[in-house]
Amino acid sequence: MSLITRRALLGTAAALGSAAALPAFAQARLAPTPATTEGPFYPRSFPLDVDSDLVQVAGRSARARGQIVYLSGKLLNQDGWPIAGAQVEIWQCDAAGIYQHVGVETGKDSRLHLINLDDMSGTGAPGSVGGAIEVIDVPLSEFWMKTQPAIWVDTNGDGATWVFMANGAGLSGLKLQLDGSNVPFLQPTWTKTSDATSAIIANDIVYHVGSCTGGNCIIARDPLNGDVLWTSPTIGSIKWQSPILVNGALFVAAGTKLNRFDLGAGPTTHTVTPTAGPGGSIDPNTPQIVNDGETTSFTITPDAHYAIADVTGCGGSLVGDTYTTGPITADCTVSATFEIITHTVTPDAGDGSQGTIDPATPQTVDDGDTIAFTITPVSPPYIIGSVTGCDGSLLGDVYTTGPITADCTVAVTFIVDDSDFIFRDGFENPAR
Repeated sequence: MSLITRRALLGTAAALGSAAALPAFAQARLAPTPATTEGPFYPRSFPLDVDSDLVQVAGRSARARGQIVYLSGKLLNQDGWPIAGAQVEIWQCDAAGIYQHVGVETGKDSRLHLINLDDMSGTGAPGSVGGAIEVIDVPLSEFWMKTQPAIWVDTNGDGATWVFMANGAGLSGLKLQLDGSNVPFLQPTWTKTSDATSAIIANDIVYHVGSCTGGNCIIARDPLNGDVLWTSPTIGSIKWQSPILVNGALFVAAGTKLNRFDLGAGPTTHTVTPTAGPGGSIDPNTPQIVNDGETTSFTITPDAHYAIADVTGCGGSLVGDTYTTGPITADCTVSATFEIITHTVTPDAGDGSQGTIDPATPQTVDDGDTIAFTITPVSPPYIIGSVTGCDGSLLGDVYTTGPITADCTVAVTFIVDDSDFIFRDGFENPAR
């Protein structure tokens, strides 16, 4: 047993006290946090909000259920200084203890098994089999599957996750969806009856080996619809081989040769940002990613009582309610502005010798609004005979139009008030 004297103990305490008084950079370097295993696996979709409040999701009114835990801490380097710009990613399950991580597998049954990677057995415990979320037939398959699925996330589109299955019967694309209870399922979206080895994804394109004129080729397809984008020259005989991606190049062994195809840089893209002022909307209303040299279109819709005033930006033109950009060569903005529709209401009271209307000049009225005029006859001997136009009504000496939807005229006529005459043209007024 080791003995520590009182003198040694006091010396050690003094040394520790001195070290505590030193700034972080003068103390011994901090030990790094021990590495941990990666995972849980990445979710099928990432949340839109990236703030520090994990119990309130952007766009939802309700807060997360369960007991709230408050976490705080510091991210320091080994010298004790804060790490600038660091981000902390926290994995948490929902109130039922469920993580949103799924995987897919296939095998000799020629079926696709959608699996909860956080509960692969479906029982919450190891030792069981068969706990798949969903099991469906491979859309195009042979008597058993000898190829593996390829997974792709459409980061430039709707963010959906896709699964691609290739085999001797053809190639199929399936999209990961959620049902009404937020349970994931695979939706077969397209199929191509062209034999294929295992597919891979590179530069947001599906590549596989398949039959072509003259033999076998590497075929590039659009992941959203399976259409062929490019076909390589013939590469020789193929049995099980699939292309692999190494340092930006595709390699595939065919016959006695190893074939290499360098991937060109992905297409240059630009962002077209739509904006709309008060009085209307633009659709789509979110920034659009457009390939260099291509165009894109927006639908401009004014609100009730408004009209399109102007649409500018990105070298485009407006036809009807559709604005189409020119070829896009840089980031740009399409701006739509709107204006209230107006109409002219013209008052007419003749030459004014028998009476007046106020206001007496043409009036500009917003679409759907009303306007009132005051009618004043020259009295005696005149009174208001009639007021017509603009679907209005007379109350006393005030004429109020109906809602104005087009240019119109308010016309006033005056008549002599016979009740003020005892004799007229030499005859007694019968009304007196």
